[in-house]
Amino acid sequence: MSFIVRYSERKLVVAAHPAPSLERICGGSREWMPAVDIYETDEALVIVVELAGVSHKDIKVSVEGRRLRIEGWRQPTCAVRGARFHCLEIPSGHFERNLLVPFAFAPNAVEASTSEGLLTITIRKGK
Repeated sequence: MSFIVRYSERKLVVAAHPAPSLERICGGSREWMPAVDIYETDEALVIVVELAGVSHKDIKVSVEGRRLRIEGWRQPTCAVRGARFHCLEIPSGHFERNLLVPFAFAPNAVEASTSEGLLTITIRKGK
């Protein structure tokens, strides 16, 4: 038996429950797909991918036709043997995003950079 403390209607509620799984405590699953923002200007399509905690060495961007593939790996935040987790909300492991670009482009028109946990991919439009 475990106890869960939660905030409800301006008061703390303590309830006895069978020990729930980490997924029930934290919500969600262990699979993940990084969030993206995509916007277009007159000169380019810009894709910003949220990749906090992912080394630039673990990111691969590839182009096949009009398809852009972003894939990589995020290491677990804790690798301590014997640790007892209370909540695991930060996903780790392999991720992949496949995006269809709305216009044809040359592979050399793609530029990518990372800064402060964001991967920014710029695809210049042809003239």
